[in-house]
Amino acid sequence: MKPKFPSLLTLCVLTTAGALSTIQPAQAHNHEDESHTKRDRFPIIVADVEERAAKRFAKLDEDGNGSVSSTEFEQAKGGSDDARPHRKRMHRKKHGRHHHKGERREALRTDMQAELFTILDDDQNGTLDAAEFGSRTHADVRLAHKRARFKHLDRNGDGSLQPDELGSRLARLRQADLDGNGEVTRDEMRTARQARRSG
Repeated sequence: MKPKFPSLLTLCVLTTAGALSTIQPAQAHNHEDESHTKRDRFPIIVADVEERAAKRFAKLDEDGNGSVSSTEFEQAKGGSDDARPHRKRMHRKKHGRHHHKGERREALRTDMQAELFTILDDDQNGTLDAAEFGSRTHADVRLAHKRARFKHLDRNGDGSLQPDELGSRLARLRQADLDGNGEVTRDEMRTARQARRSG
């Protein structure tokens, strides 16, 4: 007697059902992990953020003189959080309360174009010919962005960056710590944001 083999359709159903039973628990587990991570963000320990900010500044400050020059800033591969635009924030549209952020981004974009023009204008005659314009590279664009960003971060215009000029986010975090216990809760962060928006 010939052994009975399951039909092709039966095999497909069994294989699909087995695959789904394997995938679904993993998806549920990942979702729980994500929600768990979001809950764990608060409270934010101010001392931990200060330590990370100090390390980032020390990495930028290659000569260890307590300030970051434009050359150090331009040569840095990473930099501080404040030195890099955060993509999620950059994608927020200019609704009412974010209008001032849109103005800052536009000012940064304008300065970046001016810096890029200066970089490409090899003969410094105030105009770009076809060869100069065509010589633009991604490295030129990155350098122009860094120079424009440095200019915006250098609030006192002394040509170097101090820790407080690179630590604006840390300063906001300290302000949000309303009870001064070194920890920022979700409620404290929400209150601080509302205060900034109304102010």
